[in-house]
Amino acid sequence: MYKQGEEIHLDDVEASGGSKEGVVRWVLAGGLLLALILMSIVWIIPALTGASDENAARHDRASEQGRPN
Repeated sequence: MYKQGEEIHLDDVEASGGSKEGVVRWVLAGGLLLALILMSIVWIIPALTGASDENAARHDRASEQGRPN
């Protein structure tokens, strides 16, 4: 920062109040990746366990009624 007459001149870092490293971009990308992974886990695990439970229940009902699967 320097003063020239009545004017004060700032460089980019001083004017923005920080450095320009692109950290926000990495935080957003990491958060998006984490959200995708967690949403996939929440969807995939119940789908895998729920499908086998449905098939077992269907098999039990068919056995009780004397029908083949």
